[in-house]
Amino acid sequence: MRERIRLSFRIRLNILEIKLLDAQLFLLRRAMDANRRVIDLCDVTIELCERRSRIP
Repeated sequence: MRERIRLSFRIRLNILEIKLLDAQLFLLRRAMDANRRVIDLCDVTIELCERRSRIP
């Protein structure tokens, strides 16, 4: 009986751990998307600055 309770508890802990890992992965993907947007904005800003410096 005790072994069954321990096994059930471990299974619940594993399920919680999987859910936490899913949440972390979701947040990591969102952060990566945000970083890509920042990089794109930086590229556009650099290009605009370069164009401005070329125009007499």
